[in-house]
Amino acid sequence: MKTVSLYVADSEFKTYLCELIDQQYHEAGPSHFITFTPRMQAIWNDYPWDSRTILPWVAGKGLTRQFGLPARLRQIQTHFAQQVEDADRVILHTYQIFSERINCVISHLLRRYPNVEFQVRLIPDGTLNLRRNPMTGWRRFPQWFNRLKWASHADISTYAYSGDRLGADAPICDRIYLPRNFPSEYDAQKIYPIQMPVAEDQRNATQPRTALVLGSWMVKGNLAPASSVRAIANRIAKLLEELNVERVIYKPHPVERLDDLELSSPGQEILETSLCLERLIVQQKFDVLVSCCSTALVTAKLIQPELDVFSVGLNLLEEMPRNKKHFRNFGKVYQKLGISLVTTDLEPAKKSHRQLPIPKTVDAGQRDAA
Repeated sequence: MKTVSLYVADSEFKTYLCELIDQQYHEAGPSHFITFTPRMQAIWNDYPWDSRTILPWVAGKGLTRQFGLPARLRQIQTHFAQQVEDADRVILHTYQIFSERINCVISHLLRRYPNVEFQVRLIPDGTLNLRRNPMTGWRRFPQWFNRLKWASHADISTYAYSGDRLGADAPICDRIYLPRNFPSEYDAQKIYPIQMPVAEDQRNATQPRTALVLGSWMVKGNLAPASSVRAIANRIAKLLEELNVERVIYKPHPVERLDDLELSSPGQEILETSLCLERLIVQQKFDVLVSCCSTALVTAKLIQPELDVFSVGLNLLEEMPRNKKHFRNFGKVYQKLGISLVTTDLEPAKKSHRQLPIPKTVDAGQRDAA
């Protein structure tokens, strides 16, 4: 029996986890890596995949993405089908099955190869894995809408399922991979733990006390107003002073621009790297890790339990009605893992620190040499 494993990832974190899953749970047969995100090409050679492919997709929502969508979906379906055309068993690793590009691929493969054993295994997506996301009521509308949208296309169809939105309850899903000890509401019998690397202590007494600040996309992602984010950035800077941190390195979120870093303050070094945090802290141990709301705070604590990890300003996100339940749950998880919550008050309007010159930047090599 020939087994073909397909891994789909669109972020540095997911790509790294795909590598760990293939290492720890490898199925005999080829393993192919597929992405829709161009920047993954910078890191996809770090692992010996049997093939690496970037497929076309238009990010975002709205009418812009609809232009040329049928042609893109056909190209995507064709590529997946070609990768598994001689397989007896197909294992698709993805963080969800609700998006059109993945959902239509699943339907296409099931129809084209009805005699092939087909399984979906969910890889972690951080925040979405903390709680179940049941599709009830209006949450099932996108599924109905997509089925109607493609009704006139003989070669494009959708895969219908119920229960958890990510696909944890779908009949074709037999495993859910999560970092070992990662909190979750999923069925324990379906969870397969990923052993995260152990961070070795690479510091010495001559090195300055160093903090790593993780960037965010709260304003761009419409999670919080700019005034709240400025208050959080200022509280982070104050906290690091209170902790007697001598060197502060800022790691931008992948979607942040260098001229608009949401949580940075003057004097911080900007680290430009393609490494996700989980790779980075294995290479160098920091004394303090701080951000507002990030899955990386959780995974970092699991990898390096002795690390001082702080979540700053989560209370401001909780005050927004549509975020309240989600971020309160996040706070409870942080506290259970020993991550410190630091509250933040809104400040009177004043000039943003982003009007100051952009802090100097360093790359990973310069950082390690410092």
